[in-house]
Amino acid sequence: MVLKILVIDDDPSVIASYRKHLVGHEVTDIHDPYAVYELKRNSCFDYAFLDYDIDPIGGIDGIGLGQYLKEVCDDLVTVMVSDRVDIKESALSSGIDFFVERNGQDDEHWKTIRRIVSKIDFWSPKVLSAVESELDGSWLRRVIRTGYNNQEAVFSSGLRALFHDLNRDYSADKHRIMYAGLIFSRIAGYDLVKNDESLFDLYASRYSSHNSPDLAKCNRVDCEEFLSEGRIVSNVLRYFQSFESKITKEVDKRLGNLRTKRLGGRLEDRAIALACLALGWVCNSPRLLNDRAFEAYDLAIREYGYSPVFNEHLRNF
Repeated sequence: MVLKILVIDDDPSVIASYRKHLVGHEVTDIHDPYAVYELKRNSCFDYAFLDYDIDPIGGIDGIGLGQYLKEVCDDLVTVMVSDRVDIKESALSSGIDFFVERNGQDDEHWKTIRRIVSKIDFWSPKVLSAVESELDGSWLRRVIRTGYNNQEAVFSSGLRALFHDLNRDYSADKHRIMYAGLIFSRIAGYDLVKNDESLFDLYASRYSSHNSPDLAKCNRVDCEEFLSEGRIVSNVLRYFQSFESKITKEVDKRLGNLRTKRLGGRLEDRAIALACLALGWVCNSPRLLNDRAFEAYDLAIREYGYSPVFNEHLRNF
């Protein structure tokens, strides 16, 4: 997955290092802090790496720039990189997502940076291959794809109804429900094909998977109410409730792997846990959203990277 990354630093050697270690991603650099304020609203970046002491004489610092960027860039993850550990607390409390202590340019420093940008792309062949290999023939696949009055068709029809409703009357919460349903379908092994049309392809062509919605910003109660309203769309919620206990068991297993086995943040465990948790999140599941589960998930994510804002909202549930 190619990410759009903004680097704000006045040191050319630092910018060159970002380009070297984040090869494969689209890196844009800004060395003049005043140029940041010229970015148009809805400018599209996935991550912004900020130097704190960018312009001490002019009174501009990385915290202020990060706050401004959050206003103009939807779903942006901001990362403060500085040797000023004394400003870490104020940076995080001001809305900066990550603080990385700058320890020269050693390998461990860049490993930390790369972990932060290691988002899970559920459209990536690498992710799908890893999940398929892990779940092929598993009990989870068997129970959610057999019996229960053909729940796969129920779930698929609900997602299709939601997709068409989203196109007619867009809302951010509908989009988040749609995305959570699709990434769970990747885990479940559903192809979501009807009349030779793949819902995955339709979604990707209309809503780029590159700009997947930030689940942390969803209103869980509104999502559940919306899912409960429509006879067809409510299929998504009814499906989830039918398998809530099975999904909870699978999440516990994956979180246990991440917490205790130290398997290097296995892609399979991270993807499966995230997809199940996302669906539970938008369906406001009291069984799945428990402190113990998210404590384990947070531990893994702090080590290996994903959405810090999502995790913060989950911890506060």
